[in-house]
Amino acid sequence: MPEGWNNSEQLYQNVLDALPEGVLYCDTDFIVRKINKCYASLLGGDVRTMLGKPLPDLNPLTRAALVIRHGRPEMGDLCTLPLFGDNHKFVVNRIPVRDGEGVVTGMVSHILFTDP
Repeated sequence: MPEGWNNSEQLYQNVLDALPEGVLYCDTDFIVRKINKCYASLLGGDVRTMLGKPLPDLNPLTRAALVIRHGRPEMGDLCTLPLFGDNHKFVVNRIPVRDGEGVVTGMVSHILFTDP
């Protein structure tokens, strides 16, 4: 087995980091629990500095609260990120995550196109 793949958590992070798209998961308290390198760099940091932070502190324009509260996905939305300002638009999917009983436990934000 390749080095760094000896535990499932590291493997999961390696898989996320290999994606050329941004992936972020926050819980219902809007705390970033998972983020890949691409998304972290779009927010101006790295994975280690973003984990455990409130998403609204990293992106004041986040729509996480609406997606989590209403439990409805937002697909193909155009968004801006603080690091890039209003001149750059990104295409993002925001998808509520549910447990086995259908209760919303958080949200995945997926930035599809990182080169506006």
